[in-house]
Amino acid sequence: FPAHQKLLFLHSFRLNSLFMMQSCALRTLWPLVYFIAVAYSKQRLKVLSFATDADPSHYLQQFTASYGLDLQLVGVGTKWTGFSSKVRGFYNHFIVNASEYQDDDIVMILDAYDTIVICDEQHFVDKFNEYEADIVMSTGKECWPDPNLQQFLLNDMDEATKAQHSYFPYFVCINSGAMMGRFPAMLNMVKRVMQLVEEGDGSCSDFQGNKFGNKTQSDQRCYTTYFVEWYNDTTKHAELNIKLDHAHSLFATMGGMMTLNYAVNVNPNDNKNVSVVNTYTGESSCVLHGNGPGVIPWRLFIKQILNNGSISRKEYLDRLSYDFYVSWMDWFTIPYQRVSHYMSIQYGLDMGLHSTNFTEDAPMRFNIVFFTILIVAMSLCCIRSPARK
Repeated sequence: FPAHQKLLFLHSFRLNSLFMMQSCALRTLWPLVYFIAVAYSKQRLKVLSFATDADPSHYLQQFTASYGLDLQLVGVGTKWTGFSSKVRGFYNHFIVNASEYQDDDIVMILDAYDTIVICDEQHFVDKFNEYEADIVMSTGKECWPDPNLQQFLLNDMDEATKAQHSYFPYFVCINSGAMMGRFPAMLNMVKRVMQLVEEGDGSCSDFQGNKFGNKTQSDQRCYTTYFVEWYNDTTKHAELNIKLDHAHSLFATMGGMMTLNYAVNVNPNDNKNVSVVNTYTGESSCVLHGNGPGVIPWRLFIKQILNNGSISRKEYLDRLSYDFYVSWMDWFTIPYQRVSHYMSIQYGLDMGLHSTNFTEDAPMRFNIVFFTILIVAMSLCCIRSPARK
């Protein structure tokens, strides 16, 4: 049982003891009292997302409404000053509205422009409680913007944990675009992350202590630093339990993944009955997050869901084109991450590629350029010099 239900069970047990001292007739009522108490103490799920402009978050708004979730957009109408704006927006929201939350409320924070939900509230709550954690953070195939995090975590990981996750080194690193936790834990996390932003004068240091300028802000770096602080301080583990969603049973972080890495099943008679299974882990996620170039398959999957599972010829072609694009980009991803990290530290250059940078025709354009260069190169190699007389 979740913690709040265990507490209710204890109270009902005490109540039963009182009934035993009264009469057998009253004693028989305690199971009914217990189950009524459980029904009325249902954990609440609150969904928060930061958006200075509400319009681009229309998919998130549409899907949360469809699944009956309580979504609140934070920061609408404010000025975007970099990714620290998200941290400050969530911090201000929690401080101002703390009295509206209960300690057992579960708060989920999602990116506004490239996430959707495909589960109802009870499904989210059940999956979260299975982790027996205070906070669950999403993970991605790629480590951005701190490429050294992957090796740091793997080096410190015991062999038993590695054996449980045959898909490692994928899905090791933290992604801040989707995470959830109990309200007190989330409040304390956002408070500390806000401190990290202020200590870095608007841009957090990474988990290795490297400092960055305001032009290279990253809320993901901030939450990564927070996680590593907790991870390294074992004295905090008894009072706070943070787990990473390595299996993607809650959050599908799609950056760097092919469309072939997912099995999408949609009931043609009810497009709310949908599952998106990660073929590496075998788990079906409740949140689809199209981070980076992953926004392209994210859009394609949304079309498939809204069209009750049907896929057009053009969408099949787009999937093939994207998967080819990703297969080649994989060769350059790690070197690019390391160059970007170095340039950010040494010269304050932001080389980040976010979902807003990718249009649906970007993979096709890349493939056309790639094949054109390949054909020209092969043609030049095949041209023979004139035969000597």
